[in-house]
Amino acid sequence: MPLNQPVQMLSLHDVDGRLQPLRFRYEDERHVLHTVSIQEILSAKEIYYAGIQGLQYLCRADISHRERLFELRYLIKSHRWILSRMIL
Repeated sequence: MPLNQPVQMLSLHDVDGRLQPLRFRYEDERHVLHTVSIQEILSAKEIYYAGIQGLQYLCRADISHRERLFELRYLIKSHRWILSRMIL
């Protein structure tokens, strides 16, 4: 799975304005779409990445039948989601 890849995201806004990612889709090298349901959000924090304000989420999910940790970023100004890295 390529890093810093834009993804399609299904997310939820809580009544207090917090953003919560639920499920995302990414396209692999063979142009096949894969859907990943997020099982747990381990941490969420505000970041500045190359001067761009965003939110960073450390999440856990089963990807290809393996439990994986990965990092998602939401870029506030452009309203884009990015799969920034896989940790395990």
